[in-house]
Amino acid sequence: KRIRTVIQLLSWDNITCKGRFPVLAHSYISWGPIMTEELQEYLLVNKKDIYTTGVPHFDVHRLIAENRDSHQHIVRLGLDPVKPYIFFAMSSPYFAPREIEIIEKIAYWVNEGSFGDIQFIIRPHPQNVQGNMADRTWLPRLKNLNNSSVAVDFPQVNDSKIPWSMQLNDMYKLGNLIGGASVVLNTCSTISIDSLFYNVPIIVTAFDNDEKLPWWQSARRNMDYEHFAKLLQTKALNRVNNYQELFLAIRNYIANPETDSEYRKIALHQECRIDDNVSATTSVVHNLEEILKLYFSNESNADFTVTL
Repeated sequence: KRIRTVIQLLSWDNITCKGRFPVLAHSYISWGPIMTEELQEYLLVNKKDIYTTGVPHFDVHRLIAENRDSHQHIVRLGLDPVKPYIFFAMSSPYFAPREIEIIEKIAYWVNEGSFGDIQFIIRPHPQNVQGNMADRTWLPRLKNLNNSSVAVDFPQVNDSKIPWSMQLNDMYKLGNLIGGASVVLNTCSTISIDSLFYNVPIIVTAFDNDEKLPWWQSARRNMDYEHFAKLLQTKALNRVNNYQELFLAIRNYIANPETDSEYRKIALHQECRIDDNVSATTSVVHNLEEILKLYFSNESNADFTVTL
């Protein structure tokens, strides 16, 4: 008895960064045009077997964008909900070993008033606080940054074998904090894609404080990972390579938030195939139904499995 299989990819880097697929499927659920092209290029999948649907776990951003409420989350962090803020989503020290120094530099600029009356929210990656990639020596340094203008929002994680698994209510908080920011910063995070849903200016820090680390250890290497390089090529992200570029980029985006707006809209479609009329979850369900109809119309005694 033949079994028809479908693979739905969990992450944007599964094809180019996670090694060979041990098993291939008959059909594939793809995030967007970029992933669809990768399935054809690297796994030699026929285009007719790829269903480009968007990303179900990003549907939370659609809901938040329609009814965003950052106020309560800002207040709980001890900041002023009326004032604008910069948001930095950190990466694991494995990928950005000097990111903590960059965080401290931005906090210094904010406290000095270098960007006007603006606040700073720092969001550690779950892998900053748990898992084998964590560096807990960063935690006291982060806590020391808290004051009336700077706040650290620690993630609420699940007790899971996946160290970055977040609680659902924390995902809503994260989305609100991203959506309400004047500028979002990160080194190599999926937060860049999250930010596209809110058309918020995005800065990527591709340097290692004032050091020149070897490429294999440096944050620079993240820019060369194929999934991230493709996002950079859309021009939706502003890559900065030193503190001077970082300072100017933050200042310019605060003054001109619409800069790169059109590039961000295009990048969102390329990564996530946005359909304003249908959620990604609905699109996945619809396409699975179509796969089932097609298969059962051709096969009489058939089983069907979905692999996530």
